[in-house]
Amino acid sequence: MSNPYKPKSISIAGITFRILYKPMADYGDFDIDKKLISIRDNLTTQETLETILHESLHACLAVSGLSYLIDSDETEEAIVRCIDHLYMPVIKKQLKAFTNLGK
Repeated sequence: MSNPYKPKSISIAGITFRILYKPMADYGDFDIDKKLISIRDNLTTQETLETILHESLHACLAVSGLSYLIDSDETEEAIVRCIDHLYMPVIKKQLKAFTNLGK
């Protein structure tokens, strides 16, 4: 079965970023100049979601201007992975609890 979750774009701070699915070695990539997020085309639904969230964090840093203060790509990747693995689970758990309040 094909991956049902493949949004064509995402909006960050009012800026629309196109999402392109293509064969690639990495899970994803982000290009601020092209307003483009590229995602490996053969990922599972969960991997697609996680990769879009990850690349969106890079976009947030770029749009906010914070990426200009980060001294290297490795430092930015470490910050994004920290948010991925430490903060995103908190958001997901709280969103699930909130969504289930009325049930």
